[in-house]
Amino acid sequence: SGAAASNHGSLKDLNSITPNAMWIDVRSYEELDFQEEIGTGASSVVRRAVHTPTGQLVAVKQIQILEKAKRDQMVSELRIMRKHKCPWLVTLFNAFYEEATVSMVLEFMDGGSVATLVEDHAGTGLRNESELASIGNQMLNGP
Repeated sequence: SGAAASNHGSLKDLNSITPNAMWIDVRSYEELDFQEEIGTGASSVVRRAVHTPTGQLVAVKQIQILEKAKRDQMVSELRIMRKHKCPWLVTLFNAFYEEATVSMVLEFMDGGSVATLVEDHAGTGLRNESELASIGNQMLNGP
């Protein structure tokens, strides 16, 4: 599937920076076998996918961006994500743009979100000091 001609444009200069040793080289959108939707946001949808050359699960966040200024800002943010190594940030493998939609190919994390953690403890609150310390440490120690 990777041999097919791609209509999706890779965001330039993103492949020149490798953030960590667990790197997956996603060269084209066609290398992805899309599976179920795993999340939604105000302006995005996240789907599970398999990188067919490696069999590795990834998450693909698709964000519709119609205005050029917002598109330019997104490219800048994507470059920052790829440039800075941080063990507490999800790894961005590549990004593609087509038909006013940016598709970010991200490391698949199945541990859930902080929002889910808060929801799961809605009645009692987060009381485990080691969990709170871990969350606080991860939020405060940026790249």
